[in-house]
Amino acid sequence: MRELFEKLWGAALKRISLRDRSRAELQEFLEALSKAEFESIPVEDRQAVIASVLEKLESYRYLDEARLAGALIRDQRMASRGPRAAWMKLKKRKIRGWSLEQVEQVWRAGSESFGAPPEEEEQDQARGEEIETARRWVVRRYPQASQSRTKQQKALAALVRRGYSFAVARQALQPPPEVEVFENEHAPSGDESP
Repeated sequence: MRELFEKLWGAALKRISLRDRSRAELQEFLEALSKAEFESIPVEDRQAVIASVLEKLESYRYLDEARLAGALIRDQRMASRGPRAAWMKLKKRKIRGWSLEQVEQVWRAGSESFGAPPEEEEQDQARGEEIETARRWVVRRYPQASQSRTKQQKALAALVRRGYSFAVARQALQPPPEVEVFENEHAPSGDESP
């Protein structure tokens, strides 16, 4: 058993040194390795050793799904993908326990906090940032989207595929609100001397 533990411990360390893994990904890898190399050991014993390896990795914080989830959400946000794409990435990497609403909150908060949900004003600001990120992506990828209905529909479909909600995608395709500029009455004019 000691030999199995040391073999799996070394393999797990090597595996997570290459990139962060979810608990499920690492468990699948260790199960396949133990089955291939230690077939003579009963399945229950192998699973007990795998569980102890995973617990030790978590106690040393080498295996941290919250950190991995935050990094994946941040990566999806930096790649101009929406919260739905980040949520699907978490599901693909077998990170359980995250609802779409939780991913949206972290995505909108900039992946900086995992604590309490942001206040209403912060949510509005984050939603505006999400729309602005989507709008910049459309300008880069579909510069003629505002010129025809067909191009606008293609851009809308692309945004939804990238993980943005339909509402955000529609708002991103609307022209940005005009900012009113008021002239300063107290500013000196060119013909007045100070």
